[in-house]
Amino acid sequence: MSGPIDRTPPQPADPMEGFAGTDRFKPLALLGRGSMGIVYRIHDRETDTEVALKTLGARAPEQLYQLKQEFRSLGGILHPNLVELYELVVDEREGFFTMELIDGVDFVEYV
Repeated sequence: MSGPIDRTPPQPADPMEGFAGTDRFKPLALLGRGSMGIVYRIHDRETDTEVALKTLGARAPEQLYQLKQEFRSLGGILHPNLVELYELVVDEREGFFTMELIDGVDFVEYV
């Protein structure tokens, strides 16, 4: 009998391989992976600040739609307990959004 089916999408061998950066955004570190995307610590050369950047794990049309929906549904909400979303970038090569970078520990470490 076989074991459970692994439904996680294939991951790049090098964690920084998933997002090569742009002229504006330089990847500094991998922060985490979720079911839909990968989050990086990024240096924004235009503002000379560090931000978090969420990109897609795969670039299927339905995932692009989900990324846009996530950004649009959370984009106008400002609250001290939520990260602020900054910019959505979707073009023929990229699909990501930038958001406030919070330094701290992940939830599992906290609990």
